[in-house]
Amino acid sequence: MRKLCVGSLIVSAVLMFVCPAFPAGDKTARNADQILRAMKENGKNLKSFTAKFAKLKQTNMPAKLLFSEGKVCFEDSGKLLIEITGALPMKLLLSDNRLTMYYPDLHKIEKTYVGTSIIRKYFGIGEPLEKLKQKYNVRLVSPQSSDDAYHLQFIPRKKYILEYISFLNIIVNSQNWLPSQIEFRTANGDYTTLGLQFLSINEPVPPAVFRIELPENK
Repeated sequence: MRKLCVGSLIVSAVLMFVCPAFPAGDKTARNADQILRAMKENGKNLKSFTAKFAKLKQTNMPAKLLFSEGKVCFEDSGKLLIEITGALPMKLLLSDNRLTMYYPDLHKIEKTYVGTSIIRKYFGIGEPLEKLKQKYNVRLVSPQSSDDAYHLQFIPRKKYILEYISFLNIIVNSQNWLPSQIEFRTANGDYTTLGLQFLSINEPVPPAVFRIELPENK
């Protein structure tokens, strides 16, 4: 399940910030604890979302710039779709307690039974704020700026997290309290920037979205 590690960091960041913490335009958030506590409290209202993203990855060895884009669809019944286009297209589907990863260019399919609690376990839904703070030192890098955004920085406190990432930054739009950008550096020095645009929140997601077409006999 280690393949999910970096992906889970991205999705958990989205899930953490997907519900408004305060009314749009409210200026009452003054520190990281206030932002996190309100968002975690409101996170229980998350039922579904769809979003599109653009990702730029700067690899360390060898030095390369890799661009990809795609979409994320989530439903709290235990369904998640991540579809990536770019140099290495990939579709990841969590549905019916199973994980399917499909790489069309490689003609490769991986299927795994993951059980009923995979989304909550790996993406941190419902995790108490105290546990989050045990895993990360969180600070508000800058208060609301001229572009109406807050910049939160997460520094891992646990060795097993540091094996994957050295830091995680999240920029939150204070008008709708959603993440507009996520940045993180992996342990090997690779740096990734992810821009997010939410298309719908808590609206019904058509069942057909959580299906991927696989080659026959696979």
